[in-house]
Amino acid sequence: MQKEYRSKMELHIQQCTDLEKVSVTHQALQEQKNIIKKLLDERQILESNPEGTQLLLEGVCEQNIQDDIQELEIKKINLNSNIDQVAKKVESSKERKKKLNQDIVVWHKRNVAQLTRLKKQVIEAQTYNRQWNEQACQLEKGIASLRKQLEE
Repeated sequence: MQKEYRSKMELHIQQCTDLEKVSVTHQALQEQKNIIKKLLDERQILESNPEGTQLLLEGVCEQNIQDDIQELEIKKINLNSNIDQVAKKVESSKERKKKLNQDIVVWHKRNVAQLTRLKKQVIEAQTYNRQWNEQACQLEKGIASLRKQLEE
């Protein structure tokens, strides 16, 4: 009987603690305890390092941090200006490439036209050559026939 009572009581206590863990007030209390623990840890660190605490109170650390921030801002400005310069160079290179491509297209068209003219000239020269060869053959035949007639 007593064992049953103890098991029921343990079960009831477990259920109560589970409900408390879920409640909003218990969670808020837990958060406050965590904050207090963190603050106590920070206090202990500050008490164990009195020189660092003194520097922090005098604002030396803040000044160092501000100096570091200013140096980083200057580096950022320099990097941004370098980025702008590189971007300008890239843009000018793109424009130069575009102009060169246009020039290449123009030269290609000129070469095609020149090649067409040269082909026409070769064809004309071949045609004249054939005509002269034919005329030369006809003249040789005529000369040969005249020589035959003279010999007879």
